[in-house]
Amino acid sequence: MSMGKWANVSWVKQAYLCLIPALPIGCFVYNAGRDVGYPAWLYHRLNVDVPEHLLELLEDELDGMKIKKKSKVLVSLTDRLDARVIGGFFLSNGAELQIPLTVAFRDSEEARKLGCSIDVDCGLRTTSRRLDIDSAYGERFLDGMKFSDAARRFVLRRGLLNAASGKAFTIPLVIWAAVFGAMYGVLLILIPVLGSLLAFVVTTAISSAIFYKLYCAFRVFLIQKLDVEACKGSDLHRKGAEEYFSTSMKLCRLIRKILGKDGAVYISESGDCLKDPVPFSQRLKAIKITFGVALERKTMRLFAVLGAKKRPSSGEAPDISTFAMNSKFGRRLRLGIITAAVVSYPIVSLLLNGPLLNRSFTYFHKVDTKLPVRVDTIAKEEYNRYLKKEKKSTEEVNVSFYRSLSTSEFDSVLAGCLGVRSGVKIAFPFYVKIGSKEESVIYCQRNLNNFSFYNKPVNIAWDSDIGIALAETFYLSDKALRFLALRDLYANEDYRAYISKEMSWAGYSSVAGFFTYIVHGFSKQRHSLQWFLSILLVASALAYLGSKYWHQLYRHIADLKADEKSALTSFDHCEGGKEYYWKMLKRNRMLLSILGEEALPKITSTGDVKGIATSFFKRFLGLKGFYVDVENEEVPVDPGDYFELDD
Repeated sequence: MSMGKWANVSWVKQAYLCLIPALPIGCFVYNAGRDVGYPAWLYHRLNVDVPEHLLELLEDELDGMKIKKKSKVLVSLTDRLDARVIGGFFLSNGAELQIPLTVAFRDSEEARKLGCSIDVDCGLRTTSRRLDIDSAYGERFLDGMKFSDAARRFVLRRGLLNAASGKAFTIPLVIWAAVFGAMYGVLLILIPVLGSLLAFVVTTAISSAIFYKLYCAFRVFLIQKLDVEACKGSDLHRKGAEEYFSTSMKLCRLIRKILGKDGAVYISESGDCLKDPVPFSQRLKAIKITFGVALERKTMRLFAVLGAKKRPSSGEAPDISTFAMNSKFGRRLRLGIITAAVVSYPIVSLLLNGPLLNRSFTYFHKVDTKLPVRVDTIAKEEYNRYLKKEKKSTEEVNVSFYRSLSTSEFDSVLAGCLGVRSGVKIAFPFYVKIGSKEESVIYCQRNLNNFSFYNKPVNIAWDSDIGIALAETFYLSDKALRFLALRDLYANEDYRAYISKEMSWAGYSSVAGFFTYIVHGFSKQRHSLQWFLSILLVASALAYLGSKYWHQLYRHIADLKADEKSALTSFDHCEGGKEYYWKMLKRNRMLLSILGEEALPKITSTGDVKGIATSFFKRFLGLKGFYVDVENEEVPVDPGDYFELDD
């Protein structure tokens, strides 16, 4: 990739990362604007004085809730049909409680002081209608604004609880940061596939959609919980809540008639605002059901839908957070999370190693597309040998050879499969560029002054005896290169190399998802989303280990089979295989002696690498004793003969 493209990619990454703090900064600036005099319309604040009796009720509620007097509370009026809170007590400028204009006045005479007309709308200025308060509809509208002090106390207490908890302010910011932070990895995957700009647009759109869905679900949860919390332990507030919701619905039905067709679009026949996350009718029924006011069959059925197994005793209020997981939405949410955990990795992996292999391989691996002449010639010869031996055509076998530029990779890097149309990508180790033993020392002095050996930095004097001996292990003869090229072709020959890891994960994660669903459903904490995610996390970790070792078993068999097929091709291939693995083991043992205990977690005393699917030592021993067909005669290789390796 050119420097211009890298600069473009870097700019896109920085632009996306700037989106993570964008919402938190915007929220703090928006709340700070209440003190610096931003326009009132920005906060939907009316230029109407708050009645004194409303402020007195606020003082009583503050005293009853034992909220600190130092907490700043600003009360304003809004033309919205429901109350809302801006900010919180944890902020230096406190919280602003916006009370609906319809709730503020005790009688119609106080409301008449607003003027001779009132603008009525559904929250959109395009639907606004000017209503004469002396008309028949005007009189009915003013009569509908009669709320008792109990209803006002409920509205004020609910707002104070919201401001005290701060959840409405902080949790959306956490969701935003978590979603956009997690999707940054998706952006890195999509950049080599879609290009930097398109990947930025797609990732931002997906992140915004996920945040919006989660934010809407959180708003539903918070609204229902605050309704219940405001009614706990007080029949006065409970009755006020019922009056507030029922009277608001009557007022909305009247507004629907006044606005005509526009009102029918935004308000239902029952008096619910269709734009609200939770309709007034549903909130009213939830209050009645929760506190045992209505025990009719229909309301009990609603209670079951919300998720409670038995009705609480009078005065008790179950936690609203327990409702969602047992509801229809909750079951779909659990199944959706499990399905995403099962299919997300296979889909992404199959795309990257199949149709998108050309872009993904060069993006995730530093490779040189131009091979040295000697290596390129041998690779082409072994490719033709493979086609002839397996009786296949070039159209059936799509192969691309590269040289890895990473000095931390000491074996070939493969991706893809010969069994699919996208083919396979093979990156030989970086040291195949070395053409002789003498050249190996010069190459190491120029390029390997500081290199990493399994994440351990190595510093060595290449002109010393051990440095020269170590440098010579990087040189591979023509025989070793022939074995390596043919071995890599056979290693990912079968179509199972393409789907093995993905299928093993899908199988194990499906079992883990089923286990999670059953255990969560029968546990005492079955109402908790956190408990469900905890079980799924543990089960997915076990599924990961199971799929990993199952794939390693397949990889172990495939590697030994590839070694066998390559070694049995000719005596030179067998000899080259022994050379390749012997030098690999020797190099590792020498580096182990140099690094000492630092390398013990990764390297064994024989020079083998811990944790890989197929042991290099076992692969070396596996090449001893093969019967190689030389001119149609089976010639045994002496198991005890290490023989001299020609350059």
